[in-house]
Amino acid sequence: MSKQLAKQRAKRKRIAHIPGGYIPEAEIAAELNLSPRTLRKWRAQGEGPPFIKIGRRIFYRDASRETWLRQQEREPVRSAADEPRRLASMKISPARSSKAA
Repeated sequence: MSKQLAKQRAKRKRIAHIPGGYIPEAEIAAELNLSPRTLRKWRAQGEGPPFIKIGRRIFYRDASRETWLRQQEREPVRSAADEPRRLASMKISPARSSKAA
């Protein structure tokens, strides 16, 4: 058996005892298209999804991650198409000339 294959099997054995519903940090980072370093920075700043730490390993509960993602939703900024309606609803007084005629 090659050393690489032995390392992969050992890793699977270590991950096999992850509590149900919890996802390792590396998988969450890949899913969110972030680096694990970004998640570490967020944890240090008290930001990001809730996590648990077992020994030196970090896990994220799937349900907590989904809740956190929903909390990140924001309404889009008004588009240029909305501008005519917004201006029509505003009372715009005629522009006054600063020069006396």
